Amino acid sequence: GDDGCGGGCACAQEWQICAEGLCVCAVEPSCDGKACGDDGCGGTCGSCAAGGICVEQDGGSLCAFPPAPAQVVPTEISSHNTGDCAVDWFELTNLGEVPVTLEGCTIGDASATGDHVISLPVVIPAGGLALFVAGGALPGAVADYDFPKPNLNQGGDTLWLECPGDPAPVLQFSVDFTGDLGALPAPAAGASVGL
Repeated sequence: GDDGCGGGCACAQEWQICAEGLCVCAVEPSCDGKACGDDGCGGTCGSCAAGGICVEQDGGSLCAFPPAPAQVVPTEISSHNTGDCAVDWFELTNLGEVPVTLEGCTIGDASATGDHVISLPVVIPAGGLALFVAGGALPGAVADYDFPKPNLNQGGDTLWLECPGDPAPVLQFSVDFTGDLGALPAPAAGASVGL
């Protein structure tokens, strides 16, 4: 409040307001839907186990962890779309029992479009799915992550995901969709390949 000399005394925290000369919380503390993080009033709703990060999602929070090897795998790849749906996409699933975060992981493909590091905390719940769309809107669907790659090749390509690890990066998966022996068939126009 007033410092008595025409100036003001401010509260140090953004969640505080001045009431009768005291800095008090502006809201009621709440941990509804939160497993971790701030309660909105300078307190905590808990912390994550070692290796986990607290991620805010849909008004709540949860602890997400880097994926273990082969914990995140593709379930569907569509790399030859035309017409109104002329963007490529793929869907990943989390086979583990805890949510995972893919922030810092690298999406790669063997074509000229190259690699891309995921820059947001993309979280896949335990047993859940995430949709990755390559450089555009996919009509009728909401992407969990839109990455700036113009396309995945129709055929003769390899899609992979690698996440940071200690001491070396951890390969989650590598999938060939070339039609060659030992690989998935190359997707037909407007179709997807299910794994």
